[in-house]
Amino acid sequence: MKNLNNTNTQDLPLSRLSKRQRIITRGVLLVAIGFLMVAVFMSPPVDFPINQVVIVEKGQIFNEISQNFKQQKLIRSSLIFETLAWMLGKETEVKAGEYFFEERIGAVGLIKRITNDTYQNNLIKITIPEGCTLKDIASLFVNKGIWQTVEFDKSLEGYLFPDTYYIPVSITPEAMAAIMKETFDKKVLAGLSEEIKNNERDLSDIIIMASLLEKEASRERDKQIIAGILWKRLDVDFALQVDAVFPFIIGKNTFELTLEDLKIDSPYNTYLYTGLPPGPICNPGLDSIKAALNPVETANWYYLSDKEGNTYYSKTYEEHLIKKEKYLK
Repeated sequence: MKNLNNTNTQDLPLSRLSKRQRIITRGVLLVAIGFLMVAVFMSPPVDFPINQVVIVEKGQIFNEISQNFKQQKLIRSSLIFETLAWMLGKETEVKAGEYFFEERIGAVGLIKRITNDTYQNNLIKITIPEGCTLKDIASLFVNKGIWQTVEFDKSLEGYLFPDTYYIPVSITPEAMAAIMKETFDKKVLAGLSEEIKNNERDLSDIIIMASLLEKEASRERDKQIIAGILWKRLDVDFALQVDAVFPFIIGKNTFELTLEDLKIDSPYNTYLYTGLPPGPICNPGLDSIKAALNPVETANWYYLSDKEGNTYYSKTYEEHLIKKEKYLK
């Protein structure tokens, strides 16, 4: 009996110790999980906006900046971001301005970036007009002294979105092309996804058509009507006879063309070959892409534009010739 009692007395502290160990273990585990969660929330989101400009407005309070950053996917948690800034004593040291991020950075790095003068980016503003070709874009950068020479991948023609960009002076042609292509993806592929999905035409054909419309007309309504005429011609294997291809082929506009020019053997010559050209002739803007997606059907088969940009439509070739004599002489 005595030995039995001694055994029970010795077991009691071990039981208490085991319980204490479990509590400590659980506590350590919870702390570790907590640190892990904080670390995750401090890391940059997967879709962090690389190669984009983020603006911090003058006079914004830190809570507003935090909410904007969360919305723009620079941070995962506004609460963690604000707490970190408070712990670092940086919540009142934010520098208003435009920030360009060439890579993903976490919450701590982001706080350092927006609160330290040395991290301010030397950004320049550059506007790529609608209808620019790849050569035009390259010339724009060369003329501004940003690059000495550049030649973009020809497959990008039509897919570099014309817009106003804020970029660092040190940007490379490859990075600039990536930014413009990403803007195209956002504004066209994502922004017009339903229209593209519900359209019977291939995206490549839509962009080629949009590039023709960009050069053929300046007014949105005219682009839609011309789109209706050109799609209708394609459907019956009627030559498009679009003059806008010639600046792309030989650098001549409508009013400089000769009859010999119209006979130039090029796959882009829509007088010699039926169907669409093999690729876009420029980088079209959103209005032209929307017009290609949403053509206006009319009874017209012909059109022409005068030097002032006015467009005249005709149902027959005879009517077209009369207007040509009237408005283009």
